[in-house]
Amino acid sequence: MSVFGKEKVQEVEYNAGDYILREGANCDNLIIVKSGQIEVFKTGHGGAHIPLGLVQSGEYLGEMAMISDRPH
Repeated sequence: MSVFGKEKVQEVEYNAGDYILREGANCDNLIIVKSGQIEVFKTGHGGAHIPLGLVQSGEYLGEMAMISDRPH
């Protein structure tokens, strides 16, 4: 038995370098990494790229924004 209806679950493929989530954006998705990895970073002053971590295959992200009903 699935908690989610089929209309709620969709598989999306991204290319290297694609942005999936942006800081401050509203969230209504839980993202599960099927394969590959996602780099999580913050943009600092002057556009500096500040790495925060990697989300690996089998891991997920976006859950805290969904639970708290607050933006990323």
